[in-house]
Amino acid sequence: MKKLYVFLFSLFIALIGIAQTPTLTKGETISYLDKKIKESIGHALTNSNGYIGKVVEAQVKESAKGISIMYYFD
Repeated sequence: MKKLYVFLFSLFIALIGIAQTPTLTKGETISYLDKKIKESIGHALTNSNGYIGKVVEAQVKESAKGISIMYYFD
């Protein structure tokens, strides 16, 4: 019985720790997405018909309607 209490107490403490992890703000999320999208620069894009082009520029834009991801190819 004592082991059950120790287990439940440990589980409770772990759940409290998970619940208190900070979340990203909208600005931080957009900045993170922009950073990750920029990693695609230089990669080739293909589809079932073949080669389309290389990514030369990529960015995340925020507007009144929402967030858009823009890719530009050569």
